[in-house]
Amino acid sequence: MSNTKADLKRAKEAIAAKRYQDALRICEGILLFESLNINARVMAGAALFQLEQYDKCEEALKRALDSQPDSAVAWQGLVNLYERQHRQEELANALEQLLGLYIKSGNGARLLELLNKLRAMREKEGDPSAILAVWQLYLPDSPYWSAIASVPEKPPPLAVWRAMMEIQEAQDRAYIAREIDARKRRLGAGTPVQIKAQVMTDIQSTSKLEDYYEQVLALEPDEHARLAIEAAYLERLADRLPVAPVHDKEKLLEKHLELDDGKSDIGRAYRWYLDWIATDAITDESFKQLLIGVYTGTEALEIYEAILVTRPDHTEALFGKGSVLQQQGRYEEARAVLEQAHQLDPERADIMTQLGWTMHQLGDSQQGIDHLTASIEHDPQARSYLLLGKLYWELQ
Repeated sequence: MSNTKADLKRAKEAIAAKRYQDALRICEGILLFESLNINARVMAGAALFQLEQYDKCEEALKRALDSQPDSAVAWQGLVNLYERQHRQEELANALEQLLGLYIKSGNGARLLELLNKLRAMREKEGDPSAILAVWQLYLPDSPYWSAIASVPEKPPPLAVWRAMMEIQEAQDRAYIAREIDARKRRLGAGTPVQIKAQVMTDIQSTSKLEDYYEQVLALEPDEHARLAIEAAYLERLADRLPVAPVHDKEKLLEKHLELDDGKSDIGRAYRWYLDWIATDAITDESFKQLLIGVYTGTEALEIYEAILVTRPDHTEALFGKGSVLQQQGRYEEARAVLEQAHQLDPERADIMTQLGWTMHQLGDSQQGIDHLTASIEHDPQARSYLLLGKLYWELQ
């Protein structure tokens, strides 16, 4: 035993002096008599690594682990070997084994170093899902948190959540662009609005972006940063709302209102409509009256048509005729007349409002949203907000 201890010391000194062949010879001598000597196996592996005899190095280290699976030194040797050989999957496994060992020891600084190494490896590979998985290991619900919590160099939770948010944003943008481009080339793909709706439905089953927005907003103290994140979150909700399952729509709308305090077109419209419903003041018939204002009845239609015989470009008559046709459910005729009025006076908000609602009734809700939003931008009237709110409500 005393000779073995002395020989191990000599082997260690030889490695320190870069006399790797001597170190290997000493270790092999020990193993002739003590084939299960872990220290000799590990030092032999270290010498073989420096001599670039990588196959023999791996064999020596694995034999050491066969005898002592929780040998951190042997696992570290494999980490060094796999890094040198760019064997990413084996490297990831070795790092995870080491992480498990350092949890038991409570060595937070070493754990953090290994987490950083694993993250750098995943970032080099470029797989967003794998990178996200590593970032999650820095969070308080990670099994490693109790060990790294007291290490000053660890990234704070806000930085971790922000990194995850940015990765997911980039991943989602790439997916949406790629899928829309691919699907629009397919036979019978549908309209651009329908294609985007399908893509947004698909992405929601895998993306955690909205969860990441929530986490960042809960921690972010900077007002300017919060506003930027809220804007991105609102855009996401607006994209999701038309295609969300019925049971999710009200929750999404409420989240939208919470974020924008009713300031956006969607928010204002939805609040107007909810307030109106809450008063029990609205019925289907009264809503029809709201749509057309004073332009009601067959008698009015006859007046408008009489005017248009002599003045076919009379904008007010076109608008009135289109409104009555809409009220009568003759939406294709109403669309043609209102589009003519809109061409004559593109800035008139009330024409945009009626045209938007007509397009929605014809099944083109996105065009309806576009016209109603434009109407509000030109002249923010209560009726336009109510129509837009009604449209979103009916999308449920």
